This record gives sequence, C-alpha cells and structure tokens, in this order.
Amino acid sequence: MSDTNILEDEDFILTSHPGKVSDFELATFNLDEVEKQIIMKVLKKSQGNISHAAQELGITRTSLYRRMEKYAL
Repeated sequence: MSDTNILEDEDFILTSHPGKVSDFELATFNLDEVEKQIIMKVLKKSQGNISHAAQELGITRTSLYRRMEKYAL
C-alpha cells in the first residue's frame, strides 16, 4: 500500500504465469476500445457461448448482451 496519495510503480504487485504467453496486445488505451477487444477475445475463447463468456468476464449475461449491442458485436 502507498503511504501517499500518489501511486508509484512499486505500489503494484504484478505476477506472471510461467510458460504462459499472452497474445493480447493493446492497440489503444481507450477504455471503450479495450473493453470491446476483451469481450471479443473472451467470446472467441468461449466459442460464442454467452453464458461462459459472461462468467469469465464476471458480469451477467444481460450485461454482456448490452455491451455486445453497444459495440455492435
């Protein structure tokens, strides 16, 4: 935890999974675009299964459908 109101690099604990290579690169830091990319990746991983994708994302199916409509997915 930080003792100040400003977070520094050392305030974050980053872990990696040995042997696991991520094929996910952010092309932008725009939150809407990042959310869209993550949803597309999870949908692909779940082979289009909305229930599994929503569970993986930690949201309800209704929320996932709403976001899919928002991003025209």
